[in-house]
Amino acid sequence: MSDAYEEQKASSGGLATWVFIFSALYLFISNGGVRSLISLKALAFLIVGMVSAALLIGIPTYLLQRAIGKILVKTTYDPFSPKLADRIKCIGIVLMLMQIAVTFFVTKLSYEWLF
Repeated sequence: MSDAYEEQKASSGGLATWVFIFSALYLFISNGGVRSLISLKALAFLIVGMVSAALLIGIPTYLLQRAIGKILVKTTYDPFSPKLADRIKCIGIVLMLMQIAVTFFVTKLSYEWLF
């Protein structure tokens, strides 16, 4: 069971990292062109941002998803019902979409602040 939790944690951090990378590339290219990617400041932004996205967005999303799942299991009469599994899947999808939106928003704010 802990392997599933570790996989879930890694996928949450990985999603935040990939969304950060694509968001940063989009912001750099749309504002300064491809040449803006060739600088130490851009490299530092990408490296620090990838780690920060995984730690500051990925882990809290994972913990929130786990907490919501535990609450649903405790408040449901039948914890093995298919309806509960469907609810948890829907909540997971909503949390994933929120994580993508928050990661893009934070990336944009940090880009505007630094550049």
